[in-house]
Amino acid sequence: MKSKRSNQISVIIFLSLFSIIGINSISCQTANRDSLDNRINTEIKELVSENRHSANTWWYSWLAGYGAATVVQTGIAVTSPKIKTRQDMWNGAATTFLGVAGILATPLVPKESDINRLMYEGKDADHLFTRADFSEAMLKEIARREQFGRSWKVHAVTCVVNIGSGLVTWLGFKRSFGEGMVTFAINTVITEAQIWSQPIRAVKDYKKIVQLHSKGKLAGPGAPSGQWLMTATPGGLNIRLRF
Repeated sequence: MKSKRSNQISVIIFLSLFSIIGINSISCQTANRDSLDNRINTEIKELVSENRHSANTWWYSWLAGYGAATVVQTGIAVTSPKIKTRQDMWNGAATTFLGVAGILATPLVPKESDINRLMYEGKDADHLFTRADFSEAMLKEIARREQFGRSWKVHAVTCVVNIGSGLVTWLGFKRSFGEGMVTFAINTVITEAQIWSQPIRAVKDYKKIVQLHSKGKLAGPGAPSGQWLMTATPGGLNIRLRF
Protein backbone atom coordinates (compact mmCIF):
# COMPACT_ATOMS: atom_id res chain seq x y z
CA MET A 1 0.00 0.00 0.00
CA LYS A 2 2.79 2.36 0.93
CA SER A 3 4.60 1.45 -2.28
CA LYS A 4 1.52 2.27 -4.36
CA ARG A 5 1.04 5.58 -2.57
CA SER A 6 4.73 6.43 -3.08
CA ASN A 7 4.39 5.72 -6.79
CA GLN A 8 1.38 8.03 -7.02
CA ILE A 9 3.26 10.80 -5.25
CA SER A 10 6.23 10.33 -7.60
CA VAL A 11 3.98 10.58 -10.63
CA ILE A 12 2.37 13.77 -9.30
CA ILE A 13 5.78 15.32 -8.61
CA PHE A 14 7.01 14.32 -12.07
CA LEU A 15 3.94 15.78 -13.77
CA SER A 16 4.28 19.03 -11.81
CA LEU A 17 7.95 19.43 -12.67
CA PHE A 18 7.34 18.56 -16.31
CA SER A 19 4.49 21.06 -16.58
CA ILE A 20 6.57 23.84 -15.01
CA ILE A 21 9.51 23.16 -17.32
CA GLY A 22 7.25 22.98 -20.38
CA ILE A 23 5.38 26.19 -19.52
CA ASN A 24 8.60 28.07 -18.79
CA SER A 25 10.11 26.85 -22.03
CA ILE A 26 7.11 27.92 -24.09
CA SER A 27 6.92 31.25 -22.26
CA CYS A 28 10.59 31.97 -22.86
CA GLN A 29 10.32 31.07 -26.54
CA THR A 30 7.25 33.27 -26.94
CA ALA A 31 8.85 36.17 -25.07
CA ASN A 32 12.08 35.87 -27.04
CA ARG A 33 10.20 35.75 -30.37
CA ASP A 34 7.98 38.69 -29.40
CA SER A 35 11.05 40.66 -28.34
CA LEU A 36 12.82 39.85 -31.62
CA ASP A 37 9.73 40.70 -33.67
CA ASN A 38 9.26 44.02 -31.87
CA ARG A 39 12.91 44.95 -32.36
CA ILE A 40 12.83 44.12 -36.07
CA ASN A 41 9.52 45.92 -36.59
CA THR A 42 10.93 49.00 -34.83
CA GLU A 43 14.00 48.89 -37.07
CA ILE A 44 11.83 48.73 -40.20
CA LYS A 45 9.78 51.71 -39.02
CA GLU A 46 12.99 53.66 -38.38
CA LEU A 47 14.25 52.81 -41.86
CA VAL A 48 10.99 54.03 -43.38
CA SER A 49 11.14 57.27 -41.37
CA GLU A 50 14.73 57.98 -42.40
CA ASN A 51 14.10 57.19 -46.06
CA ARG A 52 10.93 59.29 -46.14
CA HIS A 53 12.85 62.23 -44.69
CA SER A 54 15.72 62.05 -47.19
CA ALA A 55 13.34 61.51 -50.14
CA ASN A 56 11.12 64.43 -49.14
CA THR A 57 14.13 66.69 -48.58
CA TRP A 58 15.42 65.97 -52.10
CA TRP A 59 11.95 66.28 -53.67
CA TYR A 60 11.03 69.61 -52.05
CA SER A 61 14.50 71.05 -52.68
CA TRP A 62 14.35 70.41 -56.43
CA LEU A 63 10.72 71.50 -56.60
CA ALA A 64 11.62 74.80 -54.93
CA GLY A 65 14.70 75.21 -57.12
CA TYR A 66 12.87 74.64 -60.40
CA GLY A 67 9.96 76.79 -59.24
CA ALA A 68 12.22 79.70 -58.26
CA ALA A 69 14.17 79.44 -61.54
CA THR A 70 10.91 79.52 -63.52
CA VAL A 71 9.68 82.65 -61.72
CA VAL A 72 13.02 84.48 -61.97
CA GLN A 73 13.54 83.68 -65.65
CA THR A 74 9.98 84.65 -66.49
CA GLY A 75 10.46 87.98 -64.71
CA ILE A 76 13.67 88.69 -66.62
CA ALA A 77 12.04 87.66 -69.92
CA VAL A 78 9.20 90.12 -69.35
CA THR A 79 11.37 93.09 -68.30
CA SER A 80 14.62 92.73 -70.29
CA PRO A 81 15.04 95.09 -73.27
CA LYS A 82 17.43 92.70 -75.04
CA ILE A 83 15.80 90.24 -77.41
CA LYS A 84 18.46 87.55 -76.95
CA THR A 85 18.10 87.75 -73.19
CA ARG A 86 14.33 87.47 -73.48
CA GLN A 87 14.69 84.46 -75.79
CA ASP A 88 17.10 82.69 -73.45
CA MET A 89 14.94 83.41 -70.41
CA TRP A 90 11.71 82.23 -72.04
CA ASN A 91 13.46 79.09 -73.20
CA GLY A 92 14.93 78.51 -69.76
CA ALA A 93 11.62 79.21 -68.01
CA ALA A 94 9.87 76.68 -70.23
CA THR A 95 12.52 74.06 -69.44
CA THR A 96 12.41 74.60 -65.67
CA PHE A 97 8.59 74.63 -65.77
CA LEU A 98 8.76 71.14 -67.29
CA GLY A 99 11.11 70.28 -64.44
CA VAL A 100 8.45 71.40 -61.93
CA ALA A 101 5.84 69.31 -63.74
CA GLY A 102 8.12 66.27 -63.72
CA ILE A 103 8.86 66.60 -60.01
CA LEU A 104 5.17 66.96 -59.17
CA ALA A 105 4.28 63.94 -61.30
CA THR A 106 6.85 61.63 -59.71
CA PRO A 107 6.91 62.01 -55.90
CA LEU A 108 9.32 59.66 -54.16
CA VAL A 109 7.15 59.16 -51.08
CA PRO A 110 3.76 57.58 -51.79
CA LYS A 111 0.53 58.44 -50.01
CA GLU A 112 -0.77 56.05 -47.38
CA SER A 113 -3.84 55.42 -49.56
CA ASP A 114 -1.52 54.27 -52.37
CA ILE A 115 0.17 51.79 -50.05
CA ASN A 116 -3.17 50.46 -48.79
CA ARG A 117 -4.32 49.96 -52.37
CA LEU A 118 -1.11 48.12 -53.29
CA MET A 119 -1.30 45.91 -50.20
CA TYR A 120 -4.87 44.80 -50.88
CA GLU A 121 -4.34 44.02 -54.56
CA GLY A 122 -5.24 40.35 -55.00
CA LYS A 123 -6.24 40.05 -51.33
CA ASP A 124 -9.64 39.66 -49.68
CA ALA A 125 -11.20 42.83 -48.33
CA ASP A 126 -11.14 41.38 -44.80
CA HIS A 127 -7.47 40.41 -44.97
CA LEU A 128 -5.60 41.74 -41.93
CA PHE A 129 -2.25 43.54 -42.13
CA THR A 130 -0.04 44.70 -39.29
CA ARG A 131 1.69 48.06 -38.99
CA ALA A 132 4.94 46.24 -39.73
CA ASP A 133 3.44 45.00 -43.01
CA PHE A 134 2.46 48.57 -43.87
CA SER A 135 5.94 49.91 -43.04
CA GLU A 136 7.59 47.26 -45.17
CA ALA A 137 5.23 47.97 -48.07
CA MET A 138 6.00 51.69 -47.75
CA LEU A 139 9.75 51.02 -47.86
CA LYS A 140 9.30 48.77 -50.89
CA GLU A 141 7.37 51.44 -52.81
CA ILE A 142 9.87 54.19 -51.95
CA ALA A 143 12.65 51.89 -53.18
CA ARG A 144 10.75 51.20 -56.42
CA ARG A 145 10.28 54.92 -57.07
CA GLU A 146 13.90 55.69 -56.30
CA GLN A 147 15.02 52.96 -58.66
CA PHE A 148 12.76 54.31 -61.41
CA GLY A 149 14.08 57.83 -60.79
CA ARG A 150 17.55 56.70 -61.84
CA SER A 151 16.46 54.47 -64.68
CA TRP A 152 17.36 54.98 -68.32
CA LYS A 153 13.79 56.11 -69.00
CA VAL A 154 14.24 59.22 -66.88
CA HIS A 155 17.60 59.96 -68.51
CA ALA A 156 15.96 59.56 -71.93
CA VAL A 157 13.05 61.89 -71.12
CA THR A 158 15.31 64.64 -69.79
CA CYS A 159 17.63 64.23 -72.77
CA VAL A 160 14.71 64.75 -75.18
CA VAL A 161 13.66 67.91 -73.30
CA ASN A 162 17.22 69.25 -73.34
CA ILE A 163 17.65 68.52 -77.04
CA GLY A 164 14.37 70.34 -77.69
CA SER A 165 15.59 73.34 -75.73
CA GLY A 166 18.81 73.42 -77.76
CA LEU A 167 16.89 73.16 -81.04
CA VAL A 168 14.67 76.07 -80.02
CA THR A 169 17.77 78.19 -79.43
CA TRP A 170 19.40 77.10 -82.70
CA LEU A 171 16.51 76.84 -85.14
CA GLY A 172 13.62 78.56 -83.41
CA PHE A 173 15.50 81.71 -82.49
CA LYS A 174 17.84 81.41 -85.49
CA ARG A 175 20.96 81.47 -83.36
CA SER A 176 24.22 79.66 -84.01
CA PHE A 177 24.62 75.90 -83.61
CA GLY A 178 27.18 76.54 -80.87
CA GLU A 179 24.67 78.53 -78.83
CA GLY A 180 22.18 75.71 -79.19
CA MET A 181 24.79 73.26 -77.91
CA VAL A 182 25.54 75.51 -74.93
CA THR A 183 21.83 75.56 -74.04
CA PHE A 184 21.68 71.77 -74.35
CA ALA A 185 24.84 71.31 -72.23
CA ILE A 186 23.68 73.62 -69.41
CA ASN A 187 20.30 71.93 -69.17
CA THR A 188 21.90 68.48 -69.27
CA VAL A 189 24.22 69.31 -66.38
CA ILE A 190 21.24 70.46 -64.31
CA THR A 191 19.01 67.48 -65.05
CA GLU A 192 21.80 64.96 -64.52
CA ALA A 193 22.60 66.61 -61.18
CA GLN A 194 18.93 66.21 -60.28
CA ILE A 195 18.93 62.52 -61.18
CA TRP A 196 22.22 61.57 -59.54
CA SER A 197 21.56 63.57 -56.38
CA GLN A 198 18.35 61.62 -55.81
CA PRO A 199 18.57 59.35 -52.73
CA ILE A 200 18.90 55.64 -53.40
CA ARG A 201 19.20 54.34 -49.84
CA ALA A 202 15.70 52.81 -49.75
CA VAL A 203 16.69 50.39 -52.51
CA LYS A 204 19.59 49.10 -50.43
CA ASP A 205 17.56 48.99 -47.22
CA TYR A 206 14.74 47.04 -48.83
CA LYS A 207 17.21 44.52 -50.28
CA LYS A 208 18.46 43.91 -46.74
CA ILE A 209 14.89 43.29 -45.57
CA VAL A 210 14.35 40.79 -48.40
CA GLN A 211 17.59 39.00 -47.48
CA LEU A 212 16.53 38.77 -43.85
CA HIS A 213 13.20 37.28 -44.96
CA SER A 214 14.99 34.69 -47.08
CA LYS A 215 17.21 33.73 -44.13
CA GLY A 216 14.22 33.43 -41.81
CA LYS A 217 15.34 36.26 -39.53
CA LEU A 218 12.17 38.28 -39.90
CA ALA A 219 8.81 37.59 -38.38
CA GLY A 220 6.43 35.66 -40.51
CA PRO A 221 4.24 32.60 -40.39
CA GLY A 222 6.43 30.39 -38.24
CA ALA A 223 6.49 26.64 -37.92
CA PRO A 224 3.95 25.36 -35.42
CA SER A 225 5.47 24.70 -32.04
CA GLY A 226 5.15 21.28 -30.47
CA GLN A 227 2.89 20.59 -27.55
CA TRP A 228 3.56 17.84 -25.03
CA LEU A 229 0.46 15.91 -23.96
CA MET A 230 0.41 13.68 -20.89
CA THR A 231 -2.35 11.31 -19.91
CA ALA A 232 -2.55 9.05 -16.90
CA THR A 233 -3.85 5.54 -17.49
CA PRO A 234 -4.37 2.58 -15.17
CA GLY A 235 -1.29 1.05 -16.71
CA GLY A 236 0.96 4.08 -16.25
CA LEU A 237 1.70 7.43 -17.87
CA ASN A 238 1.44 8.24 -21.61
CA ILE A 239 3.48 11.14 -22.99
CA ARG A 240 3.27 12.25 -26.62
CA LEU A 241 4.21 15.28 -28.71
CA ARG A 242 1.52 16.93 -30.84
CA PHE A 243 2.09 19.63 -33.52
